[in-house]
Amino acid sequence: MSRVIGLFKKNDSPVLGHVTSLMLNPKHFFLSYKTLCFCSIDRDVLHLKDGRIVERYSEPLMLHNQVSGRVWSFRDFTDLRKAQEALDTSEEDIV
Repeated sequence: MSRVIGLFKKNDSPVLGHVTSLMLNPKHFFLSYKTLCFCSIDRDVLHLKDGRIVERYSEPLMLHNQVSGRVWSFRDFTDLRKAQEALDTSEEDIV
């Protein structure tokens, strides 16, 4: 399941504070956020404190050919990652 969060306000501190409080390594996310070009598409894998693994996708929101904000999408792909790791382990056992 994906969640999409649109940021339209200039003060995104409350959202950033909430998101980073859930992460194992908030510094990594914060540094990538600070270096993000407002016009670029960005994605990352985030590891949360509760063990979930989340893919983050972010792109500019365009209105009338101008960037007017960013759209963030978070997708939990913990089960997919764990299944891939189990498959990799089983392949190593065969070889």
